Amino acid sequence: FDPSGLRPADILLFEPLNPNRFQQLIQFLQKRHGFSPDHHRFTHAALYLGYDHLLCESLAWRGVVYSSLEKYLPGEDIIVRVRRFPDLTEEQCSRVLIAGTQCLGVPYSWEQAIFGALGIDPQRYGRSQRDSLICSALCHRAFLTLLEDPGIEGRQFGFNVGASNWVCPAALSATTNLEDVAVRLPTLAVRRRGPGRAGGSPHHTRLSSA
Repeated sequence: FDPSGLRPADILLFEPLNPNRFQQLIQFLQKRHGFSPDHHRFTHAALYLGYDHLLCESLAWRGVVYSSLEKYLPGEDIIVRVRRFPDLTEEQCSRVLIAGTQCLGVPYSWEQAIFGALGIDPQRYGRSQRDSLICSALCHRAFLTLLEDPGIEGRQFGFNVGASNWVCPAALSATTNLEDVAVRLPTLAVRRRGPGRAGGSPHHTRLSSA
């Protein structure tokens, strides 16, 4: 299993082609926040660690955990979009990974998921982001460790876009602070989205079990 093109500190966004009710709700709420179909279709985000193809992600009912990228492949049909903060040094990437993995064990934030979607500051009614995290907030928090670095300080930073202050998967898709990365997964059945499918892009890789 050789996901060529992926680098540590890449952000992976996942679009389920057959979303369950929870994923449909995420898509609906992101649409309500004004995100276009190109962005609100993504329902999950994870930080790629690189070691043994591990991810760091926050999962409902489990919180922040290590996971294998391979778990998303057998028996599932999904779209994966890879995004990268440009021009980071190896040392900066390492700090992002450390910041992400320091969140291991932090509970999933239902407050951020619900209140954030409603446009309410979750810290007014529940736990802070230090106490609980949704998947996209985990990625955001990991990158905030670089905020005061030379060359990054003063640059518009953060993944919230437009009028929305909800750091959701759609925000990670829509932000111009991240670049798309084309990846190849040569040992898997990889099918590119064709022109007949709305929102197709050469950077969106469709994965399914062989």
